[in-house]
Amino acid sequence: MKTKICILLAAMLALMVGCTGRPEKADRETPTPAATSALTPTPRREGVTILADGVVQTVQPALPLAFETGGKLMAVQVRAGDQVQVGDIIAQLVEAEPVDSYQAAVASSELSVLKAQQALDDLYTNAEIARTNALNDIATYAQAVRDAQYQLENYIPPTHLQSLDIIEALDLMKAQLDAASQAFEPYRYLSPENATRRERLETLNEAQSQYDAAVKRLRYEYELQVAQANLDKARREYDEYTAGPSPDDLALAEAELANAQAQLTLAKKDLEKAIEAQDDVFLVAPWTGTVLSVEAAPGALVSSGSPIVTLLDTTQMEFHTTNLSERDLALIQSGQKAIVTLKAYPDNPIEAAVMGIGWQVGEFVGDAATFPVMLSLSQTDLDIRPGMTGRVEILFEE
Repeated sequence: MKTKICILLAAMLALMVGCTGRPEKADRETPTPAATSALTPTPRREGVTILADGVVQTVQPALPLAFETGGKLMAVQVRAGDQVQVGDIIAQLVEAEPVDSYQAAVASSELSVLKAQQALDDLYTNAEIARTNALNDIATYAQAVRDAQYQLENYIPPTHLQSLDIIEALDLMKAQLDAASQAFEPYRYLSPENATRRERLETLNEAQSQYDAAVKRLRYEYELQVAQANLDKARREYDEYTAGPSPDDLALAEAELANAQAQLTLAKKDLEKAIEAQDDVFLVAPWTGTVLSVEAAPGALVSSGSPIVTLLDTTQMEFHTTNLSERDLALIQSGQKAIVTLKAYPDNPIEAAVMGIGWQVGEFVGDAATFPVMLSLSQTDLDIRPGMTGRVEILFEE
């Protein structure tokens, strides 16, 4: 009996020694999941990668789209599963008033403003042209005055006419010419050798010469007066246009421009109101994405804020880990390269990069908490959908 007890004690001692023996400590322990945990620990190939399971998620949450005003739903342009681009019309309440007429009114008002501005600019341009022309006319008429003065100053009338006024001299010479003509008339057809005829002809010729001289003097005086009048006018015009356009014309043109600008402002406001009214009537996609569901049918009365469709931005998706232990967080850095393999595409691994570590703690794996690591996915032709699961290998260097 004592022999059996000794054997039993020796066996128990050997078993205790075996249980208390420890293997050589590894560089880093792999966490062991608790028996009650539904998650598996993060498997990791020491010194090569960190492995973690995860799920594909969209960057933006699903967005219910609604009208800002209520009304009767006239049309829904999409169905669940449709892809839409930013700005695409999704639904419409009632027939919107066309904005074409308002756009035409704006265009017409803009044209009126251009014409009024051109008219105002033309006033200044024409004033400058008129000033230049007046300056040229001053030079021309000043020369004409000098020429007329020269002719008049160098014309010497007969002595007996010098003391007479030009008109008086002309009247006197005309009377003498008429008298000489009448005196000569009875002898006109007589022989040129007739002494009386010769005498009266000489008198007639002298009267004609003196009359012509009076006419020439009058013409020179007239030319001088005309040239001087033109010169004075050119000088007045030059002075007038030197100050710019006529004040009355300028005031009228500026008033017409101000009125045209006011009309344009009103037309633009009317157009803005029409566009805003259309914004209330049409429901458009705020971004490119996929229609998850349609919540209302044409003909329904919808209120402000009532969801019409639910839109999900599927152009931006990430891979979020679900069981990466906090023990591995110190090895994770932003920009770290990774490989994501989705269960739907086991033969098509996708390149990825670490974007950051989430703040929301997940479920525990054993005694260690888990935190999500967000990774951006490279462009791919694969049909990746939110909710797909897979595994990521995060590459790192010791």
